[in-house]
This record gives sequence, C-alpha cells and structure tokens, in this order.
Amino acid sequence: MPDYDPKICEMRFAQIENEAAEQSVSIHEQLAAILLEQKEQNKHIIAIQQKVFNGINERISMLNRIVWWLLGIASTATIGVVLALLSRALAHIG
Repeated sequence: MPDYDPKICEMRFAQIENEAAEQSVSIHEQLAAILLEQKEQNKHIIAIQQKVFNGINERISMLNRIVWWLLGIASTATIGVVLALLSRALAHIG
C-alpha cells in the first residue's frame, strides 16, 4: 500500500475545493444571466399580450356600438310599423 503525504493530500484537497468554488460561482453567474434573459423575454411577451388584448377590446367595443346601432334601427322600425298599423286601424274606424 503506497504511503500518502498528508501535505500533498491537503494541497490537492484545497485545489479541488477551489475548483469546485470557481465552478459554483460560474454556475451561479450563468443562472443569473439566464434569469435576466427570461425576465426580458417575459417583458416582451407581456407587451405582446397587452397589444393583443387591446386589439380584442377595440373590436368588442366596435361590435358593441354596431349592436346598439342595429338595436336602435330595429326599435325605430318597430315603432314605425306600430304607428303605421295604428294609422290604418284609425283610418278604418274613422
């Protein structure tokens, strides 16, 4: 069984610890960069979603105005028909 020098073992252990610490820092830096990139991408996604929702709301608002306009025409036409029928009825009576 070979003899191990404790000083060499301690130096090698310290070297391994340093390498592991450097790799850990590197991994944390990479994760931080990825998270920052994801944050920026999320901002762009949110901006696109807001544009889409604004477009949908504009179309709903326009359709709402059209429906109310059509209801106004329909109610005006209904009143016109009722008045015409009343007029005919009164003409037959009178």
